[in-house]
Amino acid sequence: MSLKNLNLKNSYDSDQDDILDNFYIPALSEAVLYKRIGGYFSSAAFSLASRGLSKFLLNNGRMQLLVNHVLQRSDKDVIEKIYSDQKYIENILKEDVNSWNLENKMVKNHVMILGWMLAHKLLDLKIAITVEPQIFHQKIGILIDNEGNKISFSGSNNETVSGWKSNIEEFKVFKNWITEQRKYLESDEEKFNSFWNGRSRRFIVVDAPTAVRKKLIKTAPKRFEDLQFVNTETKTVIGIDRQEPITNNNLENKKELFDYQKMAIRNWIKNKYKGIFEMATGSGKTFTSLNAIKQIFEDCREYCTIVAVPYKHLATQWISDIKELFPNSVIIEAHSDSLGWQKKLNEFLSDYKNNLTNEIFIVISYDTLATVKFQNIFTNNFNIYKTYVLIADEVHNIGSPIRMQGMIKNINFRLGLSATPTRWFDEEGSEKIMSYFQKTVFKFDLKMAIENGCLTHYEYHPIFVQMSEQEIEKYYQFTRKIMFSRNREKDPKDNDLTKFLLIKRSKIIKNLDSKIVAFESLIKKINQEGGMDHLLIYCDSGGQLQLVQKLLNEYGIINHKFTQIETNDQRKKILSDFDQGIYNCLVAVKCLDEGVNVPSTKTAIILASSTNPREYIQRRGRVLRKHKGKEKATIYDFTVLPVGGYEEKELALLERKIFKKELKRIYEFIETSNNKAEIIPLINEIMIKYDVYIG
Repeated sequence: MSLKNLNLKNSYDSDQDDILDNFYIPALSEAVLYKRIGGYFSSAAFSLASRGLSKFLLNNGRMQLLVNHVLQRSDKDVIEKIYSDQKYIENILKEDVNSWNLENKMVKNHVMILGWMLAHKLLDLKIAITVEPQIFHQKIGILIDNEGNKISFSGSNNETVSGWKSNIEEFKVFKNWITEQRKYLESDEEKFNSFWNGRSRRFIVVDAPTAVRKKLIKTAPKRFEDLQFVNTETKTVIGIDRQEPITNNNLENKKELFDYQKMAIRNWIKNKYKGIFEMATGSGKTFTSLNAIKQIFEDCREYCTIVAVPYKHLATQWISDIKELFPNSVIIEAHSDSLGWQKKLNEFLSDYKNNLTNEIFIVISYDTLATVKFQNIFTNNFNIYKTYVLIADEVHNIGSPIRMQGMIKNINFRLGLSATPTRWFDEEGSEKIMSYFQKTVFKFDLKMAIENGCLTHYEYHPIFVQMSEQEIEKYYQFTRKIMFSRNREKDPKDNDLTKFLLIKRSKIIKNLDSKIVAFESLIKKINQEGGMDHLLIYCDSGGQLQLVQKLLNEYGIINHKFTQIETNDQRKKILSDFDQGIYNCLVAVKCLDEGVNVPSTKTAIILASSTNPREYIQRRGRVLRKHKGKEKATIYDFTVLPVGGYEEKELALLERKIFKKELKRIYEFIETSNNKAEIIPLINEIMIKYDVYIG
């Protein structure tokens, strides 16, 4: 027998057909490979299909199963044991299938069969995690026999008992040996492969071990149909397999915390309300920290929260988020552009001290936080019996010599936020930050953020350029001066000279003529491919910015600069116009590195690369934020290849060291990119050519 010999209909309806006995069991009995997107899954379905599944396993059949991350308790437990308990696996591997009556075993202990199949690698299990609060409800099945005959079925049924036995289900069946049906089967197979290989833009697909390790598998209610989720558009609760909303008067019309955000808050509280959230850009640091404040309010019913930010435009963003979560709170904005902040601050801190208000937020710049004026007002109104919280956004900024004054000792509740809390080339400042906030209590890196659907997937394309003879000569001159300065660095002043020379030399690298030539070629390519929308270009200087804008204008590409010159209101208008597509691209110098939300960005061109991890991590994070209609992001990164040919050995070693830092940045970008396999061989060739390697 084979699938081809079965008397299969083109469609099945459980109202008229016995889909279990007339389709599922016979087809499973003849198959050697079963590819299944099951939506919701229960191993109890094994007991129903025991006749077919026992024959399938005796045929050395293998199953590829992709299911929702919400599982029944018994299935969840056995999956977790398989991937976390070696002894449990060893005991299952000792089980002798030949001594079993497989059919009876499945009926009596279907959970055991699930574990046995996983342990013997007869079942390859992957878990679909929804990016947003929505249901993974796809259902496709593909069965293949040992002659290569294939059938596919797609319809409404889950891989559960009710899906095959109880519910009213309907599905179509397509066969590869019937010419007019083959294209539909191939379409089902392509859809399965797309989901299985993680190419869905709505769901994150991970293998079962990863899901267990990251605790992504959830426990379902007793009945799958009782499972509920929040519909983000209608703000109602929807039941599985139901089309109509069901009433729930207790539902708050606000987004919920993800599990990793809850864990961050628990870790902070466990560390006695001190610590740093080292979370990737776009993973919800602001939302998480504000919910930590809500937790404080539940515990003590009052708080004064100081939110310190490095830039004024970030204050605006924070105030908007605070108003959404804390509509009854008092909010004071304190920085150089905020008129009358001192009087307001004095009044409201006095009210808080004297129990006239119990919810107060002070959104303040780091520069203002460190001033004597603020320190005096705060000290004069401080009440030792009240709760004060400091949230330090982009916490690395508070470690500079002047801003350290903002680390107020009287504040016992301390929370730092940053994707990169360590200060670049400032060990003392980094140590001060860690001493004040104690430690990183929760880490959620970029890879985790992408895997959990917080950030979008991306492609990375390094673009290599070289220097002209004139640029090489300038580079040589600065390199020799740097070497000379470093040899006499016993005096701190010499250290400042070295830093100055390094900056001057880096300007040569960042502003090469060859970059503009390569940039023009890239712009032509992007324009021809129709990708000239929501493009972000990072430049180093005003001169480079002008050259870039001149080229863009010549090609009729509508653009706008985004620099420190524009006012806060102008920046908001520019970003709004960019989001709406009024501008094809923004050309930025520095100020888009931290905190600015430009989630609509689809493509980034980094003309002025940096070896500073904080800078390039922030830049990448800007591009990877989720946005409606954005399936992926693309990053082009300009990098200068070594000059080579130095007569002095020390100069050659120095250049290799510098290029090695460039390679580290490139590998950092490649590691989480979609096209990693394509780019790594190219980089390996470059390392061999220039004899520069990274581990």
